[in-house]
Amino acid sequence: MNDFLRYALLANVSLLMVWAVYRLCLSGITHHSLNRAFLILGSVLAVILPFIPFGSSAVAELVAFRLPEIAIAGDSAPDQNGFSVVSVLPYIYGVGFLAMLLFQLWSFSKLVRVLGSAMRSIVNGVPVARSSEAGPFSFFSFIHIPLNCDAEDVSIILRHEQVHVRQWHSLDVLWLVLLRTVFWFNPILLFLQRDIQTLHEYLADEEAVRHAGLSSYARLQMAHVFGLRSTAFPVNSFSDPLTLKNRITMMYKQKSNSTSMTRYAMIVPVAVGIVFASACVQQPAEQVQEAVHEVFKEAEIMPEYPGGFQAMASELGSSIEYPLSAKQDSVEGTVYVQFVVNKAGKVTDVELLNHLHADLDAEAVRVVSNLKDWAAGQNGGNPVNVQMVLPIKFVLG
Repeated sequence: MNDFLRYALLANVSLLMVWAVYRLCLSGITHHSLNRAFLILGSVLAVILPFIPFGSSAVAELVAFRLPEIAIAGDSAPDQNGFSVVSVLPYIYGVGFLAMLLFQLWSFSKLVRVLGSAMRSIVNGVPVARSSEAGPFSFFSFIHIPLNCDAEDVSIILRHEQVHVRQWHSLDVLWLVLLRTVFWFNPILLFLQRDIQTLHEYLADEEAVRHAGLSSYARLQMAHVFGLRSTAFPVNSFSDPLTLKNRITMMYKQKSNSTSMTRYAMIVPVAVGIVFASACVQQPAEQVQEAVHEVFKEAEIMPEYPGGFQAMASELGSSIEYPLSAKQDSVEGTVYVQFVVNKAGKVTDVELLNHLHADLDAEAVRVVSNLKDWAAGQNGGNPVNVQMVLPIKFVLG
């Protein structure tokens, strides 16, 4: 759960970064397709990049020479009279996730009911569903038009909804529904979803305006927005009052010039920012790689612990105590301890390369600092200072 909390923090901060850049730099320009691509690509990067191991999980792959990992097993977290905030977080998250999932399924069931009970007809060669239960909307290849629409209105609305179908806007909707379900605690995702669906309407409005004319189409929007709403599930809705003002404003707005397209280069610093945030929160593997590689290049004969590595692992296993506070918080993971075996074979300059839990960190530093003297490393027959990294993995039983 500790790893998921770290990932959730990174992903949601990254999603906030993507949305903020869009609102501040891009929302006012009329390159709607590029805006849509920016938000979708940015949200995908925000979710995927934190998975890439820039931290402690990457050390085993990026660092060729290091001491083997030592696993320290602890008993399960003891019973407590009180409670730990960290220990109840999985239950809080699980309840919220289940509630949001059930809400989305309930909303989707209303969509299925509307489409299932609607009449089927052919309008201008296109199959549509007609009923009096909802306003005009589309979901994937399904197009719904209410029965009380005039024939001329039906033609314009159909042209509008066909844009949603052709451009697969419903895939974006499902992606945002998935994000909002997994990260139900992040209110920014609601605004991100609304912005993406507003962009969908901008794109469909452009096509409809070319067919019906600006003034006539604006009046049609006004007429339908106060009528039937679409289903509860987030679909592409022709008559959504939440987007009406912005849509009409955008239709009358002058088209942005080509120089404004340079703003989309913002995706680069956004991606770099996400990577940087991941690298800061996780273990700086590149730093470990550089340090270990430099040391091993200098040492022809590496330092050796009395009795070998197995003896050291056995001594550490018997002397390390799994801190009670870490057990209560159900914290597991690997602490990377860097130290120097100096020319005299003594362990010096002990420091952490990552932070897992305050008491686990302190315990790892304590036991490494108390190691016996080593046989010093050598270059050309002379003893040298050698820097080493020891991974200590704490695992609850």
